[in-house]
Amino acid sequence: MRTVESVRGILSPSTVLDNAFRHPTFLPALRQHGVETCGFFSRRKIGLRHFLGANTRDDLGTMLSFKSLRKKVCTDELAGTLLPKIREVLADAENGTPRQQFYLYYGEGSHVPFLGYDFDKHSVFTPNGKQKYNDERDVNNYDNTFIALDEFCAGFIDALRDKNAVYILVGDHGETLGEGGVWGRRYRNKETRHVLFFVWASEKFKAENPELWATLLRNRERLGVISHDFVYNSVLHLFSIETPYYDEHADLFSDAANPFPTEMPEAEGFGPLRFGENAETKIQFHGGKF
Repeated sequence: MRTVESVRGILSPSTVLDNAFRHPTFLPALRQHGVETCGFFSRRKIGLRHFLGANTRDDLGTMLSFKSLRKKVCTDELAGTLLPKIREVLADAENGTPRQQFYLYYGEGSHVPFLGYDFDKHSVFTPNGKQKYNDERDVNNYDNTFIALDEFCAGFIDALRDKNAVYILVGDHGETLGEGGVWGRRYRNKETRHVLFFVWASEKFKAENPELWATLLRNRERLGVISHDFVYNSVLHLFSIETPYYDEHADLFSDAANPFPTEMPEAEGFGPLRFGENAETKIQFHGGKF
């Protein structure tokens, strides 16, 4: 799986079985309903070259979804350097007119060449090194990136702890690190397609939204496998936004949510990168309308 397919599934109504960018993401919908949006991007030269610098029609939909964010904070450094700016943006939001807030973080994570960590601080697993190896050093580099990711997530969550907030973290894809003699990303491989996905909520959110939290806990027990498709619908539900594309059957905060198939669909379900045939949708998206 490539990042662009996953991002489409996370941000838009595109699904695992129909991964075409036919409709806008939830970002224009949030803005239309008065939600303040801000994106935080680390290692811009690595992660954002696919999107903010896209110059092909295949990537245009995702690029425009990021561009629809009201505010963007970018750094060419590691994710941890964004934490002071995240706290600053949160403080500014508290001092301004009370509004709902949505923050998106996208960064290098544990992406090839697995250098998204501070070698002086996070080199827990060794031997490692600052390049691509296709051997044990790559495995250790990969594991070290999770040390850095845990630290960043903890810092972000700590900044949200006293607020009415929900934090959703989902990976775009995994990596095959020598399993079966294979290195890299392969579609038909559980190591690349079963990714990290968790939801955290503050105590204030739980107190003010007991039914939503209770539903999420029930779904955690009964759904088992879920997919990127659940993010789009869950975000819309959290902000009480209705669109024609909302699907309660793929919403973590709905009792109507259906389990995702235990056996992941074959790669052909993702299909080639393409737009739908609805030209009007493209015009609406470009204009920032929903």
